[in-house]
Amino acid sequence: MRFTKGAGSRRQRIVRRATILTTVPILAVGGLALQSLAVSGNIGSAAIEIDANLYPASATGTDWVKDSTDNVSTGCLSDSIASCNEAGVTAAPGGTGHWNGVRIVDGVAGNDSDIFLKGGKENDTSTWTVGPGTVGSSKYDATQAYLANNSTTLFFGMERRGNNGTTAFDFEFNQAAPANTTTYIPTRSIGDKLFTFEMSGSGSSGSATPHIFTWDGSSYVEGSSSGTVTAINNAPTAAAPWGYVDSHGHWVLGDLDNFEFAEASVDLATVFSTFDPCGTAPFYTQVRTRSSATPTSDLKDTTKIFQYSFTAGAAPTASKTSASASGMSVTLTGVSDSGTTKLWQKTTSLAGTPTWTSTGVTTDTLTYSAFDTDVPLAGAPVVAFSSGTSIPVTNTSNANGNYVGKVQTMYFRLQASKTVGSSTCVSNSTPVAVHKVQLIDP
Repeated sequence: MRFTKGAGSRRQRIVRRATILTTVPILAVGGLALQSLAVSGNIGSAAIEIDANLYPASATGTDWVKDSTDNVSTGCLSDSIASCNEAGVTAAPGGTGHWNGVRIVDGVAGNDSDIFLKGGKENDTSTWTVGPGTVGSSKYDATQAYLANNSTTLFFGMERRGNNGTTAFDFEFNQAAPANTTTYIPTRSIGDKLFTFEMSGSGSSGSATPHIFTWDGSSYVEGSSSGTVTAINNAPTAAAPWGYVDSHGHWVLGDLDNFEFAEASVDLATVFSTFDPCGTAPFYTQVRTRSSATPTSDLKDTTKIFQYSFTAGAAPTASKTSASASGMSVTLTGVSDSGTTKLWQKTTSLAGTPTWTSTGVTTDTLTYSAFDTDVPLAGAPVVAFSSGTSIPVTNTSNANGNYVGKVQTMYFRLQASKTVGSSTCVSNSTPVAVHKVQLIDP
């Protein structure tokens, strides 16, 4: 809002009120071609059934298939993450349904745009060359994968196009973003995790042998996989209602052949020692296949790198929706995940450790007009500014012919809480600054 000089005596205080709002910007990582937001696989207090199929065992159970209703659209695949069912891309013709957690879809057969062209090695990313092509044997062709978690457990699901031998499925979780997201090369840090499940079977007996590795700075070192639960389909099992990719590379409806689907679960706190269901940062995640779990085995197929979030806490935002110069009141609106408790808070300064106090409002909107009570004019900073310029929000020295004013500032944020499993997660919106300006004609 701009102001122009008006008539009046220099001794006369002319009070003009205005409201200026600014929002402290949310910082974003620049130059990344990844998902703009991490995908969350958090399923609350539910747990995926590890029983070698995709459907819940009862009406009250939870498995990868959530329902079989519609969800058909286009543009359904981004950075290997499916968001809906698109025939020939993320689903079979006629495929429908929603899923629990995150569904990861890779190109298949001759349409695969990201395979290891020269058979790179797990611990040496300098040997990785990824491009379009075919993986050779259909058993190495990763078609779909699934990730989900609650506050205690991480769940994996995996499908392959063929079953004629052993396939090692890798799920890598990196703390740092890839250095160049036009490639498929992860940036590894000490403590990163690699989960490998070796799918194999013969006759009516199969297995999904688990291996858990931790990056030590130069290589992945295998540790204990105690407590890990795995299952593989020893007999044909019903595919999800959106379909599966058959051995010829076609999206179809029907049954997955034996040893083409496996799933697993691991204890989060055991694997990630600093895991916090409310505050664990997203991991940069990639799904790959290789010929075995040994370090010298050849890598075969891969997905793009995407961000996976374990958390499902509230994600509130706040903004000004209206202001009244005459009544000096401002109305703010907040938005957060459904089911959260919303509480407006205020502070007079963001310097140091702000002292936030409750406004006593737990609704989605707040109308505030108590500037003079909360920020007495006598203590408000003096500012000076030239005619026709925007009001500054920092102190400046007065100059002849300029306006002089006092700025009363109040910051607001919306705090939202949400229950995630057995934890209550609290999140705050970016602060909104509201300035009440009282002008004095110089």
